[in-house]
Amino acid sequence: PTVTEEDGVRRAGRYQVILEAAVAPDAGGEVEFRMLDQTLQYQLVATNHWSDFHQMNIGTIELSQRGLLTLQIRPLSIRGVGLMNLRSVKLVPVN
Repeated sequence: PTVTEEDGVRRAGRYQVILEAAVAPDAGGEVEFRMLDQTLQYQLVATNHWSDFHQMNIGTIELSQRGLLTLQIRPLSIRGVGLMNLRSVKLVPVN
C-alpha cells in the first residue's frame, strides 16, 4: 500500500520514502525531504532524459502522527540546467 494525498497517513510509524523522478544527465543536485521532525537528504541520480522516470529509494522516516501531513521538498544544490522532473512521492509502510 502507498499513501496518496487524498488518504493522508493512516497510522503513525516507519515509512519508506520513494521518489519517482526524471533527471537529465546535465542536471541534478541534492534535495531535502521533510515531514514533521523527520528530514532526509538525497543526491539525485541522473536518468537518460527529462521524461525517463525512475523510482528512487530516498530512505526511511518515522512519523509520530497520522492524518494529512505536509511534505516539504527543497533543493540543497542544483547542478547544470535544472534539478529534476518530479512525478510522485510515495510513503510505503515498513513492517
